Amino acid sequence: MRALNATRVPEALGRRSKDQAGTLNQHRDGSTYGRLTRHAAGCPDARGMFHLRKAVETKIGEHRTAQARESYQRVLFGPSPTPIEVSPEFCLSLDEDMYSPNSDYEGTFVFQKHHFRRIGELKGEGEEFECAVFLDSLREVRSWVRNLSRPNSAFWLQTSTDRFYPDFVALLDDGRWLVVEAKGEHLWSNDDSKEKRAVGELWADKSDGRCLFVMPKGSDWNAIHAVL
Repeated sequence: MRALNATRVPEALGRRSKDQAGTLNQHRDGSTYGRLTRHAAGCPDARGMFHLRKAVETKIGEHRTAQARESYQRVLFGPSPTPIEVSPEFCLSLDEDMYSPNSDYEGTFVFQKHHFRRIGELKGEGEEFECAVFLDSLREVRSWVRNLSRPNSAFWLQTSTDRFYPDFVALLDDGRWLVVEAKGEHLWSNDDSKEKRAVGELWADKSDGRCLFVMPKGSDWNAIHAVL
């Protein structure tokens, strides 16, 4: 193959570019320009590649999540489950100095039994509010706390993918602990809720009767009475 002299490359490329430009200008209404335009349109652009990449990442994430959930279920609920020991002294404590909500209770109802002076991250309406009112009215409840999503200062249970922070933790008059996750009826049967319910019930079962867990379906507050 004959090499172009280095000093002649710019001139050769310049002539070639001018020739191509002239040809394209001559055929904008037909063959050459149309073929090049259609070819460019058929190539994946950056936006298309981004969407493809996101789709692949999403699918990989779904497979990882499914595999993690399957392994976790096998360890906890399989034919030979891993032994589990539950101690309220280890996983439950009420320390007001560690209670630091991002926002305060927004409603006008006056609660009587919240363990701390501040009630964190609770609206004045909705199912979580109704659940709090119900807990506050129970004679079996000595005090209760609006649980926060704080790794180092709140109660949590481990699921296959992340930490689960139930909505309420209550200390009963007889010394037992009651953990409540208020769940909307439309969400109660999905996979995430099923796993949280299974983990919570397992935690309670392994506590020798010292801990209780319940996930009412919607506004079925009688479910709380049923576990007391």
